[in-house]
Amino acid sequence: MLRNYLAGTIVVSKQVAFIQHRNLGYDRENLVSIPIEGDLVTRYRLFKAEASRLPGIQNVSAISDDPSFLNSQTNEVDWDGRGPKTMVSFENQQVGYDFVPTMKLQVKEGRDFSRAFPSDSSDACLINETAARAIGYTAAVGRKIKVNGRKLTIIGVLKDFHFRSLHESIHPLILRHGVDDFGNVLVRTEAGKTKEPCMAWKRFAGS
Repeated sequence: MLRNYLAGTIVVSKQVAFIQHRNLGYDRENLVSIPIEGDLVTRYRLFKAEASRLPGIQNVSAISDDPSFLNSQTNEVDWDGRGPKTMVSFENQQVGYDFVPTMKLQVKEGRDFSRAFPSDSSDACLINETAARAIGYTAAVGRKIKVNGRKLTIIGVLKDFHFRSLHESIHPLILRHGVDDFGNVLVRTEAGKTKEPCMAWKRFAGS
């Protein structure tokens, strides 16, 4: 009995170590995710501007869902050459400016959303490597896709990163630029400064 217990403990420890040391495709250290609730939904841009000036905060962005478990799929994606019977479920998220550097993602092709390109806010998207393979575009940047009836231009391809359980394969992902329709604020801090954005958010929420 004791031997079985010890064996079970070792297996669990190895599994925990595997998850802790697995390359997720983004840097989870010093990354804070804060749920947005109530009236704060429409005040994200003001919070971003104020929080970005605080010592110890490197980047601020936002996303529709919790970045560790994205769960907003759509099958309504069309592209040139798509077969009539081809059905692919894509993860479909809205993100704010600076999402890529805040998560420390890697852009494999193209570029990130930029304020220098006003059309990014309405007509552009980023996809991950898995989405590019699912669509079949070998050179995806500049190509068009239609998401829920809305035509978008692919401006960048991100290297795959895990946004669900490590036991699941990585799903095709489409990121669109959003304005206020977010569920979580993301804050990248300096080491040892992870409490600051939470305290700032509480002060901001109480104002």
